[in-house]
Amino acid sequence: MEPKAVTTHLAKGSSAPAPVGGSDVRLYTFEFCPHGQRIRLLLSAKNIPHDIVYVNPKSVPEWYTQRNTTGRLPGIEHKGSLIIESAIICEYLEEVYTAKKMHQSDLVQKAYDRILLQNFSTKVGQNMAYLVKNKDATDKEQRIAEATEVLVHFENQLIKRGTPFYAGNQPGMLDYSIWPWLERIEALSKIYGNTLELAKEKFPNLRAWWQKIVEDPSVKISFRSSEEHLDYIQKELQGQAVYA
Repeated sequence: MEPKAVTTHLAKGSSAPAPVGGSDVRLYTFEFCPHGQRIRLLLSAKNIPHDIVYVNPKSVPEWYTQRNTTGRLPGIEHKGSLIIESAIICEYLEEVYTAKKMHQSDLVQKAYDRILLQNFSTKVGQNMAYLVKNKDATDKEQRIAEATEVLVHFENQLIKRGTPFYAGNQPGMLDYSIWPWLERIEALSKIYGNTLELAKEKFPNLRAWWQKIVEDPSVKISFRSSEEHLDYIQKELQGQAVYA
């Protein structure tokens, strides 16, 4: 589902956008935000009517901080309430919009997938976010090693499950939740070397997963090329990222 979007990043001093109208949900995020992309994937996959408002993360407007004092992005507005934290938002959407379930039906597998996602977010997501902003970090080798260790575990999970996606024959909650970071990994590998690359020799199943999920209709809506991500990351490292 292609959303309506306000693609100009609203900043301090801007007027609040019109109230949520024909859409069920409004997503507040910014361009190139992996957490916001995670929510976009779920909104699209579950066919939830929604619109998107871009917010400048370096100059969060007053109308947003009045409702969310932390100013954190992304957030969603639903039935007058503003909810933040992408993992919590995804769980909320899964519970409210039940026509198409993204979680595994087996409760044990569902619980295990949540553990996998928590580990991924801590060791891959957080380390990648740090590397995007700190190229000269003294502990970058350790951070890359931690991320790679988790990716090896995800490679082995695909072997164990024997399915093209973690959810089975179609992408599910875990697949969509980790995709935004793996969409960016090739761009980061061009900065930090092939230690972050999903090499075919080391990650044949994860590479095959990557090639399949990139063709998913929901992924295509928000997909950005490695070149686009590389350009953004380089600007972020230089402190020159602009949210126009």
